[in-house]
Amino acid sequence: ARHLLDHHADCLPDLSGLVVLVPNHRAGQDFARALTQAAGHRVLIPPRITPLKAWADSVADGHAEPQQRRLARLHGVLRQADWLGAVDKWALTSELLQLADELSAARLGGAIGSRLRALHADTLDRETALIEAVWQALNRDGSDPQARYARALDRLLEQTVADPRPIYGYALGTLTAVEQLFLDRCAEYVPLTLFEPDNEDGIGFVLQQAWQITEPPLRDRAALLARRLPASPLQGRITLGPAPHLEAEARTVATWVAERLCAGQRDIALIALDRETARRVRALLERMDVLVADETGWTLSTTAAAAVVDRWLECVASDFPHVELLDLLKSPFLLGNPAARQDQVLAFELAQRRHGISQGMADMQRLAHREFGALPAWLAALSDACQGFVQHRAPLAVWLARLVESLAHLDAIAPLTADAAGASVLATLESLRRDLTEDSEKYSFGEWRRWLNMALESSSFIDASVTSPIVLTSLPAARGRLFDAVAVIGADARHLPVH
Repeated sequence: ARHLLDHHADCLPDLSGLVVLVPNHRAGQDFARALTQAAGHRVLIPPRITPLKAWADSVADGHAEPQQRRLARLHGVLRQADWLGAVDKWALTSELLQLADELSAARLGGAIGSRLRALHADTLDRETALIEAVWQALNRDGSDPQARYARALDRLLEQTVADPRPIYGYALGTLTAVEQLFLDRCAEYVPLTLFEPDNEDGIGFVLQQAWQITEPPLRDRAALLARRLPASPLQGRITLGPAPHLEAEARTVATWVAERLCAGQRDIALIALDRETARRVRALLERMDVLVADETGWTLSTTAAAAVVDRWLECVASDFPHVELLDLLKSPFLLGNPAARQDQVLAFELAQRRHGISQGMADMQRLAHREFGALPAWLAALSDACQGFVQHRAPLAVWLARLVESLAHLDAIAPLTADAAGASVLATLESLRRDLTEDSEKYSFGEWRRWLNMALESSSFIDASVTSPIVLTSLPAARGRLFDAVAVIGADARHLPVH
């Protein structure tokens, strides 16, 4: 901020002729505040403050092909590769899609087949052919995200040449090949200044030697640090908190947060490298009436609303196992008010145990007739919805429509919509159905359910109702932001990334 103000003092208070690239939108908000404070003007027109991808999106052509449609398209290719055997093709599809995008970002995709053949001769014929087929399936029409991104960056470059303006950036992290090429070409036409952390100061140098490089060996780097910095500059700045198990680590973090708050610190970041421990930390803090704004959210599949959908599909697939059936009967998300059937459900559960009935709607109905003299409406509704759930092979979008229709028969739509996570589940199902309308590949119930589980696992639910200066976030989302204190949850060899 000071650099911009010093170099463009003649433009104040209008800095709209500058572009400042930031690692994420929240870092941009912090920068905007810092710029306003440093300027000291009553009125300030800020620069264009934006992540590079958001800037490119503003000029990109059309809409990117939905990820799930790309996944389905690629899965269709793998279905033809009989030699893959019984491998989980949905999981393999997800991995290959990620690989293809990484190759595209590195500008290696189109030539990868010939490179593999040059390196491995005839030993990887089938594998190489598969990779080439994957590449052709995903990139034949230039609609893959990286190709679209590259075209958008080319358009940005054209605009920059036509309307030159200085470009600044800070803490951008590791750039892809297309991003680096774009910035290199921009530097030929406009002033380009990129700020990165100063690794020559004591703290930066120690962190770089300990974490970001692997050569020379660690012992040699430690000796270098001992000679150059006899007193550790991290003393009092970084504290390691070893813990024997999850609960101990969570309590240590919760206590640390309480101490920071008592010390008057307010902007506190909890970096969730270990999501399980981070969730426990949040629960402990909420018991202390300390709210946490969770920027990472939960995997949608772990929410209670998604669990109801999973229980229902398990009942459809396995003819109502008693555990899943009872979970549905006790859920507030379907079949009306659970309190109205609570006594009957309890009696039904005891009767199941007494008679040893563990599965099967027919046996469940006979038991209910014997116990209550008539079939309860809640059991009849489940049976009817299951019978109406058509299970013929169908495209993914048709399966999704069948699922939502069955939930409607169970009176689940209104309760799910009234719940934040439930509304997110329904919105995700509708978004997936819309994205996959054009995909005609047909799947069995089991194949579709495996795909649906993966789709819900890759989707997140973020509770936007909580506002707090204490944020639970990820390492990439913390880049370039300002905090009074930071706790890294799960800073161990299993969770800490290598750079």
